[in-house]
Amino acid sequence: VNTSGVTRRLGLAEAVQLAVTNNFDVRIERFSPQMAREDVEAAKGAYDPVLSAGGGRTHSKDARGNHNDVNDLTVGLSGDLPTGTAYSLGLTVNEGLNTGFSTNLGAIIGTRNSSGQATVARVTQPLLRNLWIDPIRYQIAVSRKQLKISELEFRFRMLQIVSSVEQAYFEWIAARESVRVQEEAVSLARQQAK
Repeated sequence: VNTSGVTRRLGLAEAVQLAVTNNFDVRIERFSPQMAREDVEAAKGAYDPVLSAGGGRTHSKDARGNHNDVNDLTVGLSGDLPTGTAYSLGLTVNEGLNTGFSTNLGAIIGTRNSSGQATVARVTQPLLRNLWIDPIRYQIAVSRKQLKISELEFRFRMLQIVSSVEQAYFEWIAARESVRVQEEAVSLARQQAK
């Protein structure tokens, strides 16, 4: 290779390396398998448990002047397993205060405190429904196929680039040899003309 008067030898391996390193399609295509791997992990996220919490306060007053205050707190954990099992765990705690007033005397007649707690655990394992595939497993399978496709596309793109560089390299060698042969033919023709 001649650049600004300096001759530099360029082998096939170095030509391929330069083509792959400086090719923007390869730089872009290199991210496709990484993004597809992230999609597989995102699809597996459907199996992550969900934590929920809630609370509230209710105050009411009836026509007779009775006040009713209720505080409640709910905490839960739910999710799905790869086997198709769905689980749910929950805890609910509430506390109530009921106060009665006398409208004639304006004094408190009675106060009643009440509290309660409920714990719920539920596990569901369908026997036949979604036996072979369910939406979550289907999405994971599709994501894995797309990962394989993106890896193969990247490999195919690399093979295309290497093939074109090899083709161009061997065409360049053939052209160089053709020039050398023609120069020798001219030299021989000159010698015969003398």
